[in-house]
Amino acid sequence: MENTNKVRSTKKPKVVWIRQPANDTRRIMTHKEKTAYIINGSLEYLGLEEECLSRSRFLPKSVTMEKRYMIPILYDYTKASMLEIAGLLGYKDHSNVSYHYRVLKQELGDTYGCDKTKMVYRELLAYLGIDSDGHINKHINDDEEETKDPKE
Repeated sequence: MENTNKVRSTKKPKVVWIRQPANDTRRIMTHKEKTAYIINGSLEYLGLEEECLSRSRFLPKSVTMEKRYMIPILYDYTKASMLEIAGLLGYKDHSNVSYHYRVLKQELGDTYGCDKTKMVYRELLAYLGIDSDGHINKHINDDEEETKDPKE
């Protein structure tokens, strides 16, 4: 009869990490760049000026309603806290931001929510090029210029 009790090796298997080459066309954005990109793109899409983000200025209700679309995008797709978002968007404190976030998320998630709110939010995400994973899919490169069609 053969001895079936083999001694197991106490050595751990060697793990080999394979480094993937970086894709030259992909640009990794920092938190600050991503936040600025979302704010500037949202202002451009909503037709607002940067002055709307100042705390010292009284804003009409229509501007405040447009500005609130930026809150869930900044909170869900960046690392910004409610307090940071309040400072960026010109709110006095984080409780206002928290309120607008809750209301907008409720309208977006509700089956009978406002269709206009859902449409504007989806169009804003598409305009910014943000997918469901929070990645920005637009190719951003400040050095490239747009090429014009030679027929024009």
